[in-house]
Amino acid sequence: MDEGTPWRNLGTIGLRLLDLTVRYCLTFAITWAVATAALPADTDVPGTGLELFPFIGVPSILISSVYAVASTRTGMAFRLPLAGLLLLPTWLLLFQNFMALLVIPVLGQLLFALCVMRAPMPGPSRLRRRAAVALAALAALTGCGPYTYVETPTLDGITTAEAVGAWRCIEGTELILRTDGSAAITLLDGQDFDFDDGWRLSGTGNWKLTDNPAGGQRLRVTLTSRTASAVRQDAEVAGTLQEGPGPAPETYTWTFYMRRDTHRELQLYFLFGDPDSGSTYVMERKRAGAGTGAGEPTSSLPGRPGG
Repeated sequence: MDEGTPWRNLGTIGLRLLDLTVRYCLTFAITWAVATAALPADTDVPGTGLELFPFIGVPSILISSVYAVASTRTGMAFRLPLAGLLLLPTWLLLFQNFMALLVIPVLGQLLFALCVMRAPMPGPSRLRRRAAVALAALAALTGCGPYTYVETPTLDGITTAEAVGAWRCIEGTELILRTDGSAAITLLDGQDFDFDDGWRLSGTGNWKLTDNPAGGQRLRVTLTSRTASAVRQDAEVAGTLQEGPGPAPETYTWTFYMRRDTHRELQLYFLFGDPDSGSTYVMERKRAGAGTGAGEPTSSLPGRPGG
């Protein structure tokens, strides 16, 4: 390229970047259409790639664009490093129910890098140097936790009649949801980082189903009158209470997501501890005549309900 005509060069690069963006978006759309069609109908994952495009598609376009400007290589010497870089945005699919989506999106990223992406578009040397620095920064930022902001998978179409009833977890936890919107709570732990405080709440309150603009329903339970509190016995053993149990709140609100187990039975759950860990606190429906013995929901790890 003639470095004596920078504006013409930049105009050409701009058109090439636009072409790259269109090619990637088409590849992304086809990839996620195939991934969605290949999943079993009862798999609880985001219905389309649109929800994940800001976390996979946008970083991929930026990485591809900056790499294309910074690189002077051609052929596979250009495409193979790009393929490795485009695997970085897919790391969040390793978490939770996204595992079912992992293979096809990864293949889509590789397809774009190895076949669909056009040749590099090296700019002036000064621009290439700046692009190389930007590429390093993008690669580092892509690995710094976008999963924290991805909506947790949940269901649509849950009715009040389906949610009403008694729900339980291990160690005496019980949640009763009544048709009039009232709720009775027994020894329910805090969600997210509040779980690490070790307290468990009992009392009365209310509940309701809510719709989320990002998709799916939530079940919100609010404790309005605390009648008792306790400290989770395993918390000190597990080392989660570094400075003793945190003070139990007088009121509290839990936001439950919903999913179905392998028998298509409804489960209520929320994340506990560090949300990036994907640890789930699962409430299962209490059957008539069920006691606290056989058949009670079990914990995969001490102090970690569900999983």
